Amino acid sequence: MARLREGSLVIMFLHQFFQFSLGDFGVSNEALIIVVAVSGPLAIYLVLKISAWLSPWFLGNGGRAQGRLIGQLRNGVAWRVAKYEQEATGFVKPYIALALIALRWRLRRKARPHGLAGDLIVSLTSYPARFPTLHLTLRCLLSQTVAPDRVILWIAVEDAAQLPAEVTDLKRQGLEIRLCRDLRSYKKIIPALLAFPKTYIVTADDDVYYSRTWLEELVEGAGEKTVVCQRAHSVALDDAERIQPYSKWSYDVAEPAGMIFPTGVGGVLYGPKALSPEVVDEDMFAKLCPQGDDIWLFWMGRRVGSTYIKTNRKWVEFQWKGSQSSALHLSNVGAGGNDEQIGRMMSHYGLPAAKGLSPDELKRLPFSAEEMVARIQKEIDEKGILTADESRLLWTQSSERPSK
Repeated sequence: MARLREGSLVIMFLHQFFQFSLGDFGVSNEALIIVVAVSGPLAIYLVLKISAWLSPWFLGNGGRAQGRLIGQLRNGVAWRVAKYEQEATGFVKPYIALALIALRWRLRRKARPHGLAGDLIVSLTSYPARFPTLHLTLRCLLSQTVAPDRVILWIAVEDAAQLPAEVTDLKRQGLEIRLCRDLRSYKKIIPALLAFPKTYIVTADDDVYYSRTWLEELVEGAGEKTVVCQRAHSVALDDAERIQPYSKWSYDVAEPAGMIFPTGVGGVLYGPKALSPEVVDEDMFAKLCPQGDDIWLFWMGRRVGSTYIKTNRKWVEFQWKGSQSSALHLSNVGAGGNDEQIGRMMSHYGLPAAKGLSPDELKRLPFSAEEMVARIQKEIDEKGILTADESRLLWTQSSERPSK
């Protein structure tokens, strides 16, 4: 269906063309008209899509002017089709998700081990506006086919007292609730990176339904220096290798091609070495990407040359009713917030390189990531699990040391 949706407008136009043309030529057999009007447009669409000569022009990935024009039209239509589809199905999807998680939660079974070389942590955050439906997402994360070592909910200290009983009761099912400073959306990963520097970390959003095999599918592609995602866009570059506006990117790609950009809503798995040590630089991400954690993490992964993988599953988003009233992505995309933040990242770091920084460039970073990790691991061995503040103190002390 994902492939058909790409050409839905083309097929619709050709269907009408075939139907009226056959009538004009005197064909009155309704069965014949239906067969030709359905199979004809589909055949033409497949030829346009598959043909080595026509496909670059039709899909808009050719180098000539007509290819670029078609590409812009297709991408613009794709964003709008997704928006209208979400609005059209937005009423029924929350009820479907509620029924699914209610059944799953009652019938949940013991999950199998993940099989990774290190610990696996599922990390997310939330805030009071999302608390009424938060327990539904947490139940999704606690009823997976593959068992993480931890499911951690990071909550700002000032918000902790407002957590409903439906959430706190889940501690009996393995949920960990940890308090931290309010880093907004960055709470879902920065405290986890500081407290657990050698683990596989999977980030999740707090307002959507996750299928029971969601984590299993991410783990299948995991590697130490790999970023695995369920949903991604493809970054669009112009002839001068500059990043084009966010609205011109290939939206929600089914098959990854070029430079893919993971979107956090679908969940993202980061290997222990998949992000640059600069990722926890709070001053920098607050300055460059205050509302764009996906953008910041994308650059930090590219800077160390991480491999980006998208799972084979087509991501279908089921949001809880009322959870999107204060979503960041609405202002980021609708008001051009993503483009502003991408522009600041480009100005500071340049184009995110496909192969990452060179060994010499990595040596010139403010501090040694390997040395920092070794120091934190030593403290963990001596004290057990560190708090986020203790880990951040160690990290800051390491970063203040002069580079060698």
